[in-house]
Amino acid sequence: MQAKMSAQRSALDALKYIPTKEERNMKKRVLFVLCFMLLMGGMAVLGSSPAEAGSKIVPIEGAKYMVTFPMSKNIAMYKDKHITVLLKGGQIMTGKVMEVNDSHLHLSELSGGEDFLDALINVDAIIAIKAKFRKYE
Repeated sequence: MQAKMSAQRSALDALKYIPTKEERNMKKRVLFVLCFMLLMGGMAVLGSSPAEAGSKIVPIEGAKYMVTFPMSKNIAMYKDKHITVLLKGGQIMTGKVMEVNDSHLHLSELSGGEDFLDALINVDAIIAIKAKFRKYE
């Protein structure tokens, strides 16, 4: 019973605890340092944005999809440009369009550390393409 009373008394004492001036100042310093670090980290991430440098977003000339055209004709509009293709098996490939016809696509300069490799892809295996439509000026 006395142990229970002692525990209750120490809990009440903890509620009555008032930090000293030095402890309050230490908390303020720690909060200031944490806020400063968060602010500097955010500025480092956002500081290199081209939009911040007064750039504006403009459309890339000739970049478009023609939904009435077959996949090969849409890809042909990006000759000598980089695109990403999604294949039926789930594989994603990004590279420069070298040549395309109704049956095959030749991608060069593959991304992902495969700079010296090219890919010859069956156009029928492509389920989606992704290309850049806008850029910073």
